[in-house]
Amino acid sequence: MSKVKSKKTKNCNKRKKIAWLAYSFTGIGLRALTTLSLIIIASSLLKVAKNAVQHSDCVADMSSQVGNRSDALRYCNGGN
Repeated sequence: MSKVKSKKTKNCNKRKKIAWLAYSFTGIGLRALTTLSLIIIASSLLKVAKNAVQHSDCVADMSSQVGNRSDALRYCNGGN
C-alpha cells in the first residue's frame, strides 16, 4: 500500500489579510506618532536650556554691577 502525502496549505483569506495589514499600519502609525512626540519634547527642552543660559548670563552680568549675587538673581527673576 502506498501512502499519499497530503500537503496542508494555509488558508489566508482576505479578512485575515486585511486584519493583519490594519494591525501593521496601526503599529507603524503609532511609532510615527511617538517619534513626533519625542521630537517636540526635545525641541522644548532645547528652548529651556537656551533660556537657562541667558538667565545665567544675566545673573553674571548683574552680579558684577550690583555686587552681590542675591540682588542680581532677584533682578533677573523680575523682582524689584
